Amino acid sequence: MKFRMNFGIVKTVILVIVIAGALTLAGLDIAMLAGANGLETSMPAVAGVSLGASVLIAFAALIVLVNSFYKFEDGAFVFLLGVFKDRIPYENIVGIKEDSRTKEFYILAKGKQVQDGIGSLHIVTSPKNEQRFIEAAREKMPDIIIEVFTSEDKRKKNK
Repeated sequence: MKFRMNFGIVKTVILVIVIAGALTLAGLDIAMLAGANGLETSMPAVAGVSLGASVLIAFAALIVLVNSFYKFEDGAFVFLLGVFKDRIPYENIVGIKEDSRTKEFYILAKGKQVQDGIGSLHIVTSPKNEQRFIEAAREKMPDIIIEVFTSEDKRKKNK
């Protein structure tokens, strides 16, 4: 079962702005290379490198935006950020904590070596997937302990 990463509104808007800006720059570079009126360049190599870089940046941001998820597979919990995939074997997962206030999860897992200790992976899915996430975790790891805690609200309160 897949769960999309929830970047939040601000990070999603930033990714969209990066994509739009990179594509705008690519269009400008194409116009310069084509010799459009008023957009001619005396250094086509610079425009070519700029075009390549802007296309690469747009593609990378788009891949991160649409291809980032968590998944419970056979034998391991998998998370993919764009093209970067990582796996945590279920036998290394020692617990799951859920923040009752923010509905975020933390997977606690042992490192590959003893000196690595226990690390945590912050999981943010949409609030509507909270129950599905718990059910999928229990299905793959029936003995896992899911601890619920309440974090401190660090937002400033008006007095």
